[in-house]
Amino acid sequence: MKLNLVADYDVHGKKHVTTFAIHSSNNLVGLRGLCTLHFPVRGEWKYIPPTSLTMCESKRRAEAVAEAWRRDYEAQGRLYDFSKERKVTA
Repeated sequence: MKLNLVADYDVHGKKHVTTFAIHSSNNLVGLRGLCTLHFPVRGEWKYIPPTSLTMCESKRRAEAVAEAWRRDYEAQGRLYDFSKERKVTA
């Protein structure tokens, strides 16, 4: 069985939302670390853990929740925009 998650990130004052599907046998204690992503911020890469994780009953529902949050953040002017970050070298 898979757990469908919506992860919300605070990337230097802006918001980013994505979905994850993980197997239910994973240890939920380490879930925050498992969902940590690598973001380009001010010319360098940073690991940022999610500020919140929401479980949904299906992948379709998780994607709908994530899209609603994206629209809300965009309307508020708080959506993280990758294209505005300077070119980052690894």
